Amino acid sequence: MAVIPLRARCAHCGADELLSRIAQGNGTCRFCRLSFCDDDTFQFLREVLRADVAYRLLIRSLQELAAPSVALRVLPEPLLEGLWTGVPWREPVDSAGQRPDPPVRR
Repeated sequence: MAVIPLRARCAHCGADELLSRIAQGNGTCRFCRLSFCDDDTFQFLREVLRADVAYRLLIRSLQELAAPSVALRVLPEPLLEGLWTGVPWREPVDSAGQRPDPPVRR
């Protein structure tokens, strides 16, 4: 199963870009050429790469745990709730322009 790549949006021009492509760049948007961060570009690029790698590792691990031979069901609600509450999102994330309510923990 293919992993859907993480994407980010430039706060200056609104262009979407793959995190993996940003990590290979120089800390500027390839569309508007403005810098993504005012501080340490190296640290910024390292965090972009780390987020992209961590995401891919998480997906791969969850795929392995979902294998038919594993007698375990990983619950998605804590993962999704952690993303909604643990990350200070700066803009709406759904197609209607609204941030969805976090999942209800059962």
